[in-house]
Amino acid sequence: MPNDYFQFKQFTVYQQHCAMKVSTDACLLGALVNDNITAAHILDIGTGTGLLSLMMAQKFPSAIIEAVEIEQNAFQQAQENFSNSIWKDRLKVHLSSIQNFAKNNSAQKYDLIISNPPFFENDLLSPDKKTNIAKHSTDLTLKELLACAFELLNDNGFIYLLLPFRRMDELKQHGVSIIHLQDNPQSGIKRSVFMLQKNNFQKLIEEKFVLKNEQDNYSNAFLQLMQPFYLNL
Repeated sequence: MPNDYFQFKQFTVYQQHCAMKVSTDACLLGALVNDNITAAHILDIGTGTGLLSLMMAQKFPSAIIEAVEIEQNAFQQAQENFSNSIWKDRLKVHLSSIQNFAKNNSAQKYDLIISNPPFFENDLLSPDKKTNIAKHSTDLTLKELLACAFELLNDNGFIYLLLPFRRMDELKQHGVSIIHLQDNPQSGIKRSVFMLQKNNFQKLIEEKFVLKNEQDNYSNAFLQLMQPFYLNL
């Protein structure tokens, strides 16, 4: 059973009221965002616990970060985690669907949008409503997510998404950089981090990021990437 909280070096994420718990893949998504992006305004879609917003607050010390969450319990959890952080003055969460948020906040544009969206479309639903919202796209399809994100982005803004590898074909048309997450050198690819830039269509770029080496220890690349965040690294 997952812990009620996850302690990072500079913040704590409580998660007992969220269907989507802190995961290694979600942490990798936040850590893999390019530090060299100029990001004054950041939007986190479907924030859940608020993990990615907190990682962005640490990574971009001057940025204003807004988050959107549709599920009431997760919204309150993110609010609590933001209030308890040292960056509470730069963090705000909205209780809303991204569709309504985009409609009502179209004047505000963002330099970076990040999301760990619902993974599953047309899959067997869970009997738990909170789990369905977090993991299934009955309330938010990938097509809707991208439409809202592109509407809210600055002209050269960036989108970072964590999605199953099998959904790569749905994003190729936009021009995308992909980092495939591989558990070890022999394993298959299940998850990928996708990066798109508005108004900058580029040739498909793919690379791999291996979490563990052949001895089942974390790779040097993983340790270096996560060192600013993980408590015991």
